[in-house]
Amino acid sequence: MLGEQLKARGLQYTPHYTEKFMGRWQRALLDADAGVYRYDTLFVLKKTHMPAVLLEAGSIINREEELVMTSSQRQQLISAAVVDAVDSFCVAQITQARAANRATF
Repeated sequence: MLGEQLKARGLQYTPHYTEKFMGRWQRALLDADAGVYRYDTLFVLKKTHMPAVLLEAGSIINREEELVMTSSQRQQLISAAVVDAVDSFCVAQITQARAANRATF
């Protein structure tokens, strides 16, 4: 949901994590459309008991990207995508819970 919200706002993920030169940082791309990588071995994702995502919003190694990331417009764009994705997730969870409750009665 988060990848879809970012994409809907014209943001593109960086596919470099699939490249061999990434070495130990190379990741499997699970959803090429939304930019979702497998990184479930990361401790904060592996040990959680609730839904969790890791969002990399940019790279400060890239000076041009660093400057773009400091703009309030980019920050608002990303934060709006996060809020909408979380909202969509919560609505889906509530809908599923209500459907499950109806099925038990």
